[in-house]
Amino acid sequence: SSLAAPTDGAPRWHDVGPALGTGPAGTASVVRLEGTPEGAAGLAVVRSSSGSSLVAFWGEGALGQWVETRPTAVPAGWTLESTAVGDSQDGVTVLLTSGSRRRVERVIGTGGGASWTALPAPPAGTDAVATVGAEVDAFAPSGSRLTVWAWSPTSASWDRNAVITVPIQYGSSS
Repeated sequence: SSLAAPTDGAPRWHDVGPALGTGPAGTASVVRLEGTPEGAAGLAVVRSSSGSSLVAFWGEGALGQWVETRPTAVPAGWTLESTAVGDSQDGVTVLLTSGSRRRVERVIGTGGGASWTALPAPPAGTDAVATVGAEVDAFAPSGSRLTVWAWSPTSASWDRNAVITVPIQYGSSS
């Protein structure tokens, strides 16, 4: 599978994206595509008879200009819950869930074939992630309270960064 774009205004399309390593028996679905100062950055789910995996990619257009990561397996029974995509220096971060279990993985796309790294287990209740430079933030909402946790490459664990309480008038709507 690859991305495509029209050529010179003609009514035909040609491939411009990475092949995503699907092979003859696999399929790929782009689940996130963002514009960055370096070009496009994205995340795809690659499915084959052996299971699902995630591949991040960065590029500027022609087939030879794309860089993709090694795939990281999505364990059976786990779901891609949240994604954070940045340029090749910020990388791609994903939150995978299975029931109450949470798993965060990150890859920095500084070269072809980059490998994913599992971060420490995120705090309970984490429902979303964001990437800000080298830092990864985990968002854990509970009722009207949002707790934001931060992890950096120099940390062994997640640090509570902020707790925000938003007054919600339950039972009212307009």
